[in-house]
Amino acid sequence: MMFLLITIGNERYGIDVSHVVKVIPPVAVKEIPCTPDYISGLLNFHGHPIPVIDINYLYVQQPVSIYLGSRIIVVDLMHSKKEEGTESILLGILAEGVTEAIHIDQKSLVNSGIDMTDRSFVNRVVMNDKEIIQLVNLANLVPDQWKSKILQANTLLADEVLDQ
Repeated sequence: MMFLLITIGNERYGIDVSHVVKVIPPVAVKEIPCTPDYISGLLNFHGHPIPVIDINYLYVQQPVSIYLGSRIIVVDLMHSKKEEGTESILLGILAEGVTEAIHIDQKSLVNSGIDMTDRSFVNRVVMNDKEIIQLVNLANLVPDQWKSKILQANTLLADEVLDQ
């Protein structure tokens, strides 16, 4: 399995590349008033608005520092549940330290041993040569009610919001 490595705070995390649609430089997004601080705004992704979250702010309450290794990772939250006719739910993840992808043997994945909740966004870890890499469970990254709202936004706001 391939994982795209990111940094949240001082820790390394991996995102399964099978969920990744595209990795782009941090571009300007349209800010949305009255949203939580971890929502960076809307990204015009090939003519469709997709929400972008600041994963650093979401989990360590510090905004992503924009520098050379910072990227917006466009992911499909529905990738693992894909069936014929199922719509994609795209989300942009603004992250730091997006500098490499690594191959991880599935046999080396282990449970973290810490199960605070069944909604934890991290559930497995792997030991790399020099560090523990926590693997992001994208299915639990955002609540289910967000997913339906994101799908609505993809459908209803495509022309309206980004033309302003």
